[in-house]
Amino acid sequence: MRKFQKTDIQLVDWLARQLEYPPAVPRRGWIQHARAGRHLSTRAFAKRMGVAPSSAHELEQREWSGSITLKKLAQVAQVLDLDLVYGFVPQLQPYFDLDAKQPETLEELFWASLEDDQYRKKLFDKF
Repeated sequence: MRKFQKTDIQLVDWLARQLEYPPAVPRRGWIQHARAGRHLSTRAFAKRMGVAPSSAHELEQREWSGSITLKKLAQVAQVLDLDLVYGFVPQLQPYFDLDAKQPETLEELFWASLEDDQYRKKLFDKF
C-alpha cells in the first residue's frame, strides 16, 4: 500500500498547479469571479447587497485576504443566487500498514478492501 497517496481533489489541485490552469482560487477571488460571471458591475452588485460600491469592493478585498465571515459569504451567495458550500476534505488517504496493524475504522477498512480481498469481504459483511 502506498503510504502518502493523495485524494482525488488533491491530485486535481496538484495537476492544476503544474499546468498553472485552472487556479485553485480565481485570480481575484470567488466573489468577484461570480459577480463578473453574472455580468454585474461593482455598482450593480452593491445595489443588490444594499451597500455602497466602496463597501462591495471591500467585501471582495476581505474575501481575498481571508477576513470575511461565513455569514457575509452566505449573504453574498444569496444575492448572487448561489449556494455557499462549506466543509472539510481529508488531506491524505489514512495511512496504516497492513503488516503491522489491522484496520480499525470503517474508513481504514474501506481503504484496506481496495488492496486485499479478505478486507473487501469483511467490509461487505458490515453491510
